[in-house]
Amino acid sequence: MRAKRSQGVWDLFWETGNMPYTITQLSTFFTNANAGTAPTAAQLTGLQSIANQNATGTLSDAQALQSAIDMGSDVTTAVSV
Repeated sequence: MRAKRSQGVWDLFWETGNMPYTITQLSTFFTNANAGTAPTAAQLTGLQSIANQNATGTLSDAQALQSAIDMGSDVTTAVSV
């Protein structure tokens, strides 16, 4: 819920847009895509960057989710081969 000022009056309204993903959520998606292995400190930095871009609207929710999954999948594939 957000407060919105309109013509000098504060009203509360429900945000109808998507809420951005948090670093915790993206880390969970990464871990699930990476066969249960959690991200390293360097990978967490990348996930934080994705979360920041999602929060500012640079990346949509779908793009942020896919980026986190791709990052985890790439690691798993590289280790598996």
